[in-house]
Amino acid sequence: MKRFVVAIRIVVSMLVLAFMALMSVSIAETMLSHPSEPPERKHAEIITVWHVVRYKPYSGSVGTIITEAARSIEKDEYGVFFSVEAITMQEYQKRTELGEKPDVISFPSGIRDADGLYMLAKEDYTMLDESLINAGSHGDALYALCYAQSPCVLIENNELVKKAGVTLPENELDAETIIKALDNADAGAIKRPLISGRPERWAMIGACGECADTALFKEGKAALCIDDIRMARDISALNEKGKGFNYTVHKLCNAYGNAQFIAISAQAGEWKTERAKKLISILLSEKYQQKLCSIGLCPAIIGDKLGFDGTKTPIDVIDALANTRLPNAFLLARYSNAIDEEAQRALEGDEQARASLNKRYEELCG
Repeated sequence: MKRFVVAIRIVVSMLVLAFMALMSVSIAETMLSHPSEPPERKHAEIITVWHVVRYKPYSGSVGTIITEAARSIEKDEYGVFFSVEAITMQEYQKRTELGEKPDVISFPSGIRDADGLYMLAKEDYTMLDESLINAGSHGDALYALCYAQSPCVLIENNELVKKAGVTLPENELDAETIIKALDNADAGAIKRPLISGRPERWAMIGACGECADTALFKEGKAALCIDDIRMARDISALNEKGKGFNYTVHKLCNAYGNAQFIAISAQAGEWKTERAKKLISILLSEKYQQKLCSIGLCPAIIGDKLGFDGTKTPIDVIDALANTRLPNAFLLARYSNAIDEEAQRALEGDEQARASLNKRYEELCG
């Protein structure tokens, strides 16, 4: 009996070995006839985005909103990663001088030319007003899109204005009203500069005299200031800390806005360019235009559904920029030095410089 069991085990073992040998041969034949290939690797890259900060919204951060838009693309598509950086003007200039270039750039009007930017198709952005398209064009080609604007406002230090004998009506102001008030002012009564902020804005209104830096106004050392609407929020914050002063914010008539543009690098490559276009489309969507609106910016696309709450800012920013002209972003960069020089001469009383400045802006907004 033992011999029979042993014999059976030997037979079974031989059958198993034979089966394994046959299977090995079969697997080898299959591998030789169908060489194995590594699984296809999906494309993955980092898309760099610079948000250059010069003019800020009344509150909040544009950089945060751009980052949110970028993250929504990352969630929907494998292998897409955005690196969004909010950088100062000083950082931008330094990194540009070192030869660094982002794939996507969000930039304020007037800091760069169109060289090195990807040409966008105008027909893809028919939702934008023609003036916004023109502002981001060079020649007949579109290179950048204005996706939001912030207004300049006139802010008065109530105490200093009263001492200087300046009387301004509430709310909306035009150039004639402002100049009439300045003509009746006594700057010697306050022993401080009467005007401060943006020299070219004062010069185009028709003002003359020393234009102090915005920082002096913020310290309570100037009577009037024309600057970005964010200055009003900064003074409000100072007041909350007991370090500010009583102030009034006025809307300026026919004053062009501080525009924020977005563009794609011509060297980004096809894969990155397609994802960059998605980012732009999201920023121009109703949802993200509403987000920009909520922090006090005038959106590029204005509609009833945006539901702008004018009580969150000292003036209605959409109303302030309605029907105002927008300078071309690239021409403004080309003429920036000339504008600074003409503005200074105009404030010193050179009427020819003032006429040249206004003529230049006619070209910029043409």
